[in-house]
Amino acid sequence: MISDHEFKKITDKMLQMEATYTDLIFKEVESLDCSLFETTDNLYSAIPECSTRIKKGDSWGGNKVTGWFKCSYTVTPSTQGQKLYLCADTGALETLVFVNGKPHGVLANKVVIRTRGNHHALIITDGVKEGTTFDFALEAYCWHNEVGTQPFKDEPNGPFNANHPVVFNSVTIALRDEVIKEFAFSLRAVNEIAQFTRDDYKRAEAQNCLYDIYKTVSQVPLESGVDYPALKRALERMNLILKKKNLSDNYPTMYITGHSHLDTAWLWPIKETIRKAARTYSNAITMMKEYPEYTFLQSSACHADMMKKYYPTIFEDIKRMVAEGRWEPNGGVWIECDCNVTGPEAMVRQFLYGQRFTMKEFGYKSDTFWLPDTFGYSQSLPQIMKHSGVKNFCTTKMSWNDTNVFPWDTFNWQGIDGTAVLANLIDIQMGPTPKWAYTALYEKKRGTRISNLRYNSYGYGDGGAGPSYDLIELGRITEDIEGVPRVKYSSISSYMDRLRMEAYEIPNYRGEIYLELHRGTLTSQSEIKKGNRKAEEALHTLDAILATDMVNSKCHKVDMETLWKRLLINQFHDILPGTCISDVNLKAVKDLKELKSDVEKEIAKALNGNGELCVYNSSPFTMTDCILDREIEGLESITTLEGKKSYIPNANINSYSSKAISAFESVNTEMMLVDGLRVETPTLIIRFSPNGYIESLFDKEEQREVARSLGLDRIFLNEDVPQAWDNWDVDKDLIENLKPFAGEAKISLKEVTKSTVTFETVMTLSEKSTLTKLTRIYSGKKQIDFETSIDWHEKHKLLKAGFDLDINATGLRSEIQFGSIVRPVWKTNSFEEAKFEVSNQRWSDYSEPGYGAAILNDSKYGINALGNLVTLTLQKSGTHPDPRADEGVHSFKYSLLLHSAFSSDSVISKAYSFNTEPRVYRGKLIEAPVKVSSSHVVIESLKIAEDDDGLIIRLYECEGTGCHCSLKASFDAKAEIVNFLEEPQGGCDLNDLYFKAFEIKTIRLYRVGK
Repeated sequence: MISDHEFKKITDKMLQMEATYTDLIFKEVESLDCSLFETTDNLYSAIPECSTRIKKGDSWGGNKVTGWFKCSYTVTPSTQGQKLYLCADTGALETLVFVNGKPHGVLANKVVIRTRGNHHALIITDGVKEGTTFDFALEAYCWHNEVGTQPFKDEPNGPFNANHPVVFNSVTIALRDEVIKEFAFSLRAVNEIAQFTRDDYKRAEAQNCLYDIYKTVSQVPLESGVDYPALKRALERMNLILKKKNLSDNYPTMYITGHSHLDTAWLWPIKETIRKAARTYSNAITMMKEYPEYTFLQSSACHADMMKKYYPTIFEDIKRMVAEGRWEPNGGVWIECDCNVTGPEAMVRQFLYGQRFTMKEFGYKSDTFWLPDTFGYSQSLPQIMKHSGVKNFCTTKMSWNDTNVFPWDTFNWQGIDGTAVLANLIDIQMGPTPKWAYTALYEKKRGTRISNLRYNSYGYGDGGAGPSYDLIELGRITEDIEGVPRVKYSSISSYMDRLRMEAYEIPNYRGEIYLELHRGTLTSQSEIKKGNRKAEEALHTLDAILATDMVNSKCHKVDMETLWKRLLINQFHDILPGTCISDVNLKAVKDLKELKSDVEKEIAKALNGNGELCVYNSSPFTMTDCILDREIEGLESITTLEGKKSYIPNANINSYSSKAISAFESVNTEMMLVDGLRVETPTLIIRFSPNGYIESLFDKEEQREVARSLGLDRIFLNEDVPQAWDNWDVDKDLIENLKPFAGEAKISLKEVTKSTVTFETVMTLSEKSTLTKLTRIYSGKKQIDFETSIDWHEKHKLLKAGFDLDINATGLRSEIQFGSIVRPVWKTNSFEEAKFEVSNQRWSDYSEPGYGAAILNDSKYGINALGNLVTLTLQKSGTHPDPRADEGVHSFKYSLLLHSAFSSDSVISKAYSFNTEPRVYRGKLIEAPVKVSSSHVVIESLKIAEDDDGLIIRLYECEGTGCHCSLKASFDAKAEIVNFLEEPQGGCDLNDLYFKAFEIKTIRLYRVGK
């Protein structure tokens, strides 16, 4: 018997044998003559004329070039009745193949395996008669320039260099050798059993089998010729292992489905995603026709809509496969969105429009929020999901954590209100083979007492076009092998139902699902984030105005769904986080600005008419004071970075209502004393450092100092070079070594008005970058605004504003969608320590019982609190994959708000007002169509029902304290509770509504008599 030491050589030889015979599966029967048309346009289904002949060795292509190759094949007597395959080596990265004018599948080199791409052969027919002709058009994309994702590693176009032409080799018709195919893939399965099983006896059985094959089959078939009788004997030997079944019905099982995660934009623009989706989905359909057991999961409704618009034949095929139950359009949302930066109503619309699309087009309602690749998951999501008809949550991203391993892969995830959904964490880069079945069920399984099941979606993503035929073939072999976890196809919906029924004592987890990685995505590409915040606010305002108009029987029709979808696509989880190439980022900024402009035009149309000059407040809270977007005669004028504007210190505009300019009464504000860099207001004494930050802030009412030694609004500018993932990451060593900016700064008194004092600070951040800041102090409130403009030309720098607070807080409370969460500021374990940069929406609050300080922002989502130091992240400047490093002029505002005990009135209402633009118009006064009696129940949204029948009011409890309240309409109304899809859930009594802590309710009001 051969020794174990010598057998190691046999193992290596058998791996080589597997590779050798795999390369022989396809045999060329004819090389086709091709003609070429080159373009930089995306033509989608419009096949062009191709007039230029191209032959082996010819160059073509370049940056952003698509080559269309046309050729044809007529079936010969030797190939009639046989399966025929198309193979191509054009030099392109991804190719969509049209057969007789219809999209048919993909040829892809996204992943190169030895000498071939991951999709290197595409079935054309199962067999047709002699003389049948096939016309082929290959849309082959060369790719485009991009620098990669890692600092210091400029990788133009990965394995390709788009600056240079590529070389055409051939387009061929091939036959598949079924005997060699069966041998090669069976050998792979036995090789993997021999390598990865934990059972020593099973391993020995597989090793003995390999040794027998080694003695039977030639290692050099190209030299000796393929010995088919030997291959068949080897198959018989392997089948003694591969055909032996597991006896137990309860054996560990990996459930699978085909999938191809597809970023809507990332290292390519959205217009290229349309073509990537066409390649991927047409290929999945072709694979389904060849393999009856094969199923496919497709998660973004938006991608299906792209097929409907640009590739209608693919869309019709998808609809047929959905009807057969083999194509699962299950994801729940319009786009696989970011979950930290996306605002509350926008998150609702992601589900609303995603579900409405799949229900309308496929008759299918999603039950699973499929979100494998987003950079953290807000604790608001369980409740949002449940209100959208979604009961399951799945992601792969937690396997990317840089510090801790999440304790379970199956758990009930509880939201901030207590709502629970079943969560399942799966792993990436797994296929239906013995190796991955062992890995999934034994090496990476967390919580073996809970269940012996795992789920795995497999296939090449991001244009890799999903599973290749070899993976599907291996899935057949691995279906049930003794000693190997079973492999079975299942929809994610069926799997989660099975898990819910069969799992033992599923643990409960209450908290955010925080990704310990990619923390810089809360800040990167700040103009996109600002555009998102402003567009969200504008859409919210337009919805409210149109709803109010409907109540008042005014008719101003606007296609709100289309407007919202323009926002939703830019909330994709690489666009909004700022981790795309330059072309995508620039387009997103432009799109969001244009969206904001278009929405404002609709707002102006709806508001303006005959009447007096008024100010409209679309906030759900009374706007106690406000800064208008212009200077109006007779009102107090202040200086902003955008020029002169009017400030109304005693506005007191009711929520969702307007007030006439003439109704604003002049008030006698108490004088403020200014002495150099010292300002005294009726409630505060502020002293500035010559370097521009606040070195002392004394609260006269509470008789206490608020600033510690580092001061308030202290600027920190530090080098930011992550270990990996340049635009994505902020590493902990940076946060732990923050140093205050020590460069040149000049502060001067800018303006004193009746109600405000403003200082201007100019900081020379470097030879290239300057920060200009107006610090505005108010006579009538304990709020200090920091209006900032940065001319930013830094690379690999992180800019923060720090607040060293003399407040005895144990946690930082931060707003998330429809509520808030508290994160410890004194870290006691590795999970808390890993949260060194966290998300917030409009505000974060640092409080002790009875007193605190809140930091409000108008577009800054990254924040950190370590001990007494709270730092708001203002700017990040990674250079990969966008070398521009967020360069340009950026303007934004943030604010420090001192307050008594934390409450809706003391903090949350102020943050809403800080982020609400008061609209000046000439027309009739507007009264809110509904009012709520509780100060901590927020009317987050007013909108017209999707079916135009009634008014939709979305409310939530914002303090985390249950309460009773009433809702009063301005018209005679009947009411019902609906979910986010606006489906009836039961009646309600508007005079007695009970809200649990952080509970959301959606109410539809009908006018009585309808």
